[in-house]
Amino acid sequence: MPRLDINFAEYVLSGYYNGEQLSSQDINVMTEYIAQEVVLNIRNEWEFYSEWKSVSKSLDDGMYLSMLYYLVSTLLDFFNFESANDDQKRSVRLFSKKLLQLIALHEKASPLDGGVEYWTRLGDVERDLGNKESAIEVYNEGINALKRASNWQPGQLIGREEMFGAVYSMIEALYAKRGRCEYELGRFAQAVQTLELVLNSIGMRGHNDMINQPFPQGLRPILAEARRKNRV
Repeated sequence: MPRLDINFAEYVLSGYYNGEQLSSQDINVMTEYIAQEVVLNIRNEWEFYSEWKSVSKSLDDGMYLSMLYYLVSTLLDFFNFESANDDQKRSVRLFSKKLLQLIALHEKASPLDGGVEYWTRLGDVERDLGNKESAIEVYNEGINALKRASNWQPGQLIGREEMFGAVYSMIEALYAKRGRCEYELGRFAQAVQTLELVLNSIGMRGHNDMINQPFPQGLRPILAEARRKNRV
C-alpha cells in the first residue's frame, strides 16, 4: 500500500513497513502514537508523556535517545504478536530494528554513565526476524562494550546493578542470549562453553540458574541438550 494513503503508525502496524529509511517525520508519528496510545492511555504515565512532549526531538540529545529506547521497548512489549499476522510481526520488528540501529548510531554516552544499553533489544529483534548470526554479533558488541567500560570479571555485577537490586549482570544476560543462539544454530560446543560461563558467573553470587522472562525454564535445560547433542 502506498504510504501516502495512511499515516506511518498505521502503515507499520498494518504490516506494510519493509525496512526502508526512516524520516524524522516517520519517527515522530510512530513514537507519538506509542507515547499517547500505550504509555499514556494504557500505562497512565503522565510524567513521562509530559517530558516526552517537551524534550528536544534531536538524535544528538541523550535524553531523547533514552526516551526513544523506552518507546520502542514499549512497542515490543505491548504489541500483540500472538494475534498478529506474519506481515504485521515482521513490519513491527523491522521498524524496531531500524529505530534501535539509529539509537546505536547516535548514542555517545557510556552504557555505565546513562548511555542506552540497546544490545539486548536489538539482538532479540534480529533473532525474532530469523537473523541469528546478526543477533550474535549484536550480543557480542554489547558484551565487549560493557567489558571495556567495567573491567568485568565473572561473578561481578557492573555499574549500578547492585545498587538497584539486579540479580543478573547485563553482561551475563547477553552471554545467555548468545549461548541460546549458538544452540539454535547447532553450534553445541560453543553453546556449552557460553552457557557454562554464565552459570559459573552467577553461581559465584549463589544463584543456581538464570530464571527470568527470556528464560522461564532457566539455562540448565538448554545446556543439558547442548551437551547431549555435542556428544552425538
